[in-house]
Amino acid sequence: LYKILFSAVPGNRASTQDSTRSISLYSYNSTRAIAHEMGHVIGFSDHYYTVWNQNECSYTISGDERDLMSITHTGTVTEEEWKDLEEGLK
Repeated sequence: LYKILFSAVPGNRASTQDSTRSISLYSYNSTRAIAHEMGHVIGFSDHYYTVWNQNECSYTISGDERDLMSITHTGTVTEEEWKDLEEGLK
């Protein structure tokens, strides 16, 4: 079981801490952000990746805007994630 910790502090990002088995949520976290954190609880990892940006000579973090575990404000549960969930229930 995980405990859910709520805080009225606006602007912080939701997060999951496996070591303490807790999910930290803050005011103004979207339902998608909460769903993303619940995805961690059921075993999904973040789907971010690092991309070299030649114009800025630096690496940037990027993701797939269709994937909830990548970009929470636009993503949804992918077909692959649904299949993983179904397999886990068998």
